[in-house]
Amino acid sequence: MAVIVLILCISVICNVFSTAQADVKWCVTSQPESAKCESLRKYLADNHLTQLRCIKGGSRYECWRYIKNGDADLIRVDDTEIYSAGKLYDLKPVAKETFSSDSNAETFMYKAVVVVKADGPIKSLEDLRGKKSCHTGVGRTVGWTIPVSSLLKEKIMPQADCDNTVKSVAAFFSQSCAPTAFTSINDPYDDNPTNICEICQNKLCPKDEQFFGYLGAFKCLNDGMGDVAFVKHRTIDDAVDAGINVNKENLRLLCRDGSLKHVNEWNMCNWATRPTDVIMTSSSKNEMDIGQLRTFLESLNASASVGFFQSGSGGKDLMFTDGINHLIGIGKSQANYKTYLEPGYLTSMENYTYCGINFRWCVKTAVEKDKCNDMKAALISKRITREMECVDGASNDDCIEQIEQGTADVMTLGAKEVYSAGRYENLVPISAENYKDIGEEGTSYWAVAVVRKQNRGVNINNLKGTKSCHTGIMKQTGWILPVGFLIAHGQMAKTDKCNMAVNVGNFFKESCVPGALNPKYNPDGTNPKNLCSLCGGEQFCHRNVTNKYYSYIGALRCLVEKNADVAFVKHTTVMDVVNGDKGEPWSASLTSTDFELLCLDGSRQPVTEWATCNLARVPSQAVVTNKKKSETIRKHYQRVLNKAQYYYNNQSSIFNFFQPPSGSKDVIFKDKIVKLTNIPPLIQNYKTWLGAEYLKALEAIDVHQCTSNANPIGQTQLSLVVLFAAIHIVRVVV
Repeated sequence: MAVIVLILCISVICNVFSTAQADVKWCVTSQPESAKCESLRKYLADNHLTQLRCIKGGSRYECWRYIKNGDADLIRVDDTEIYSAGKLYDLKPVAKETFSSDSNAETFMYKAVVVVKADGPIKSLEDLRGKKSCHTGVGRTVGWTIPVSSLLKEKIMPQADCDNTVKSVAAFFSQSCAPTAFTSINDPYDDNPTNICEICQNKLCPKDEQFFGYLGAFKCLNDGMGDVAFVKHRTIDDAVDAGINVNKENLRLLCRDGSLKHVNEWNMCNWATRPTDVIMTSSSKNEMDIGQLRTFLESLNASASVGFFQSGSGGKDLMFTDGINHLIGIGKSQANYKTYLEPGYLTSMENYTYCGINFRWCVKTAVEKDKCNDMKAALISKRITREMECVDGASNDDCIEQIEQGTADVMTLGAKEVYSAGRYENLVPISAENYKDIGEEGTSYWAVAVVRKQNRGVNINNLKGTKSCHTGIMKQTGWILPVGFLIAHGQMAKTDKCNMAVNVGNFFKESCVPGALNPKYNPDGTNPKNLCSLCGGEQFCHRNVTNKYYSYIGALRCLVEKNADVAFVKHTTVMDVVNGDKGEPWSASLTSTDFELLCLDGSRQPVTEWATCNLARVPSQAVVTNKKKSETIRKHYQRVLNKAQYYYNNQSSIFNFFQPPSGSKDVIFKDKIVKLTNIPPLIQNYKTWLGAEYLKALEAIDVHQCTSNANPIGQTQLSLVVLFAAIHIVRVVV
C-alpha cells in the first residue's frame, strides 16, 4: 500500500513539474502583439515559470492553421470566430475570459433580449409581423444578427434577399429604425426600402442617429416610436441609470418560444448569449496536454497585477481582450465550439445569410488551398456566407474545365487566360483586380512601344529589321501584345503558324527576349538565336532577375545600353525609372524627355501621352465564372467579394483578404491588388472586357489554325490545349 501511495505521489509531483516546465507556444499576429508576448515570456522565465515561445503568424487564420498542425498551441479567438476556428480548423476552447475575479460573477458578455410593452400589440412571435421595430444598428449582434437569424430560421420572417437582410427586415416589419441601413456596405445598390428608417429621428439613419445603439433602440420603444426593441439584458437598467423615465412594470420580454416574461427574468427569457472571448487550442491534443495548457492559463491570473491582461499604449486587445482580469479554465461540458456558443448564438452564425448558391473556388496548389481556407473562415466569421468551398484543381486548364463542366464556380485568371477560357470554355469575367485606391483606372495598364527620342527614323510602321527589347518570352507587354499587334496589322509575316518565336526572329534583326532559348519555351530547339543576341547570348538570356535585361525596367535598360530601336514595356516604366533610384549608371542621367512612344497612326508622342498612344489596354487579372450562371448568381458572387474586401481590406488588422500566406507571392490574387471592382453585366464577356486592340493581338497569335484540318471531334478542347502548348505557355505572367 505504501508503495502505491509513493508511486502516486511521484506521479503527481512529476505531473506538476512537467506542467511548470511545459514549452507553451502562443501564436501572435502583429508586431505589438509579438512584443507583448516577448515581455510575458521574459517575465515567466525570470520567475522560473512556464517556458513560453512566441510564434508569429501572418494572420489569425494562419495561426489557427499552425495550431491545427501542431506548430503552435494557443491563441485568443473572438466570439464570431469561435465558430469558424472550431468548424474549419478543429480548435477547441480551453479557457475563457472574464471581466471579474468573482467566481460567482457573469462569465458572458451579455444576453440578447426582445423588449415589448406589456399593454402593446405583441403577445407572440407571429405578432411581430407588420409591427414597428427598433434596432441597435444593422449588423450588430443583439440588435440585428441574433433576432434576424432566429426569425429567418423559424421561417417567421420570410427571406426577401439572401444577400441583404435589410430587405427581409423591411418586408417583415411595417416601419423600423435600423441605423446604418443606407451605408454603402448595407445598401450597395441604393435600393433598400425607405421604411427601414421611417421611425428614426433622422430618416437617413446614420451612425449618429439618436436611436442608435442599446440605449437608442430602447429609447425608440420607450418613446412610443416602436412596438419592439432588440437590446441586451442590462439595457433597461442602464436606461434607468442614465436618467431615462422607465416603467418596468409596463415592459415585458418576448421569449424565443413566444411567451412573455417580466424584464427581470432575462436569464430564462433571452434569444442568445454573447460569450466572452476564449483561448483555443487544437482538438487533437490529449487530455493531459490540454490540462497542462489550462493550468498554465489559470496561473496567469496571479500575474494580472503585472498588467499582462492589458495592451497599454502598444495596441488593442493584444493576446487578451483589454479590460479582462481573469481567465477561467473550460471543462469538458463546454470544450467544443458548439457547446460553448450555445444554440442561440450558433443560430446567428448558421442562419443569418443563406442563398443556396454554390461558391466553389478552384485552387491549384497547397498554398492556394491554405489561402482559400483562410478566405472561407473570414467569410464565415463576418456572417457573409457559409457556402464557400475550396475545390482542388491540377492546373489552370483543369480549373477552367471544372468551371465549364459545373464542378467548380470561380477562379482568378490573367487577361490572356480570360481570352482562351472565354473563347473555348465559355467562362466570363465578373470582378477585376484593381491596383489603385480610387476609380477604375487601376483595373488596366497599357502596353507601349518606347524609342529614344534621338532615333527619329523609327515609327510603328517600319519596325522590320530593327533591334528590339522585350520583357520576356510569353509575357503580356513584352511579347504577346507586340507580336500579336504586328501580326494583326500585317507587318509581321506569320510564316510559322504554330511557333511565334520563328516569326519574331525573322522580323527583327536582333532582339533580347529573356527565356527565348530556354527549353521550357523552346522544346524543339527551333527558336532563332537572334532572339537572345542583344541579351549577350544564350548564357545571358535567362527569364528571371539574374538577367539585367529581364522584365519592364530590364527591357528599357536594354534599349539604352544596347542602342536598340524599340522596347516593349508598360505605360509607367519610363517614369518608374526616371523618378526612381538613380543609383545605377545606366539610368543616372535619364529624363522622360529622352524617350517617346510609338502611336498606332504612325506618329510619336511624349511618354506622358500613353492614354492615347499605346498598343493596347491590358486588363488586370479577373475573377471568372461560367457563362451559364445567371445574372443573379453573378451578382451574388460580386456581393460576397465586395463584403469581404470591405471588412478585410489592406487596412484591416485582422486579415487581408488579398494578402498571401507568409513566405508566398501572388496567391489567388496579385500582391499589388488594392481592391476588386465589379465588372458590369454588359462587359461580362471576354471580347468586351479585353477590348478591340488586345483582342486582335490575341487572335493573331492564337494557334487554333494549327488544328484547322484536325478531326472536328473534340476540336474546342484540343484547340485550348494547342493554344497553350504550341506557343509554350505555362501561365502568362503580367
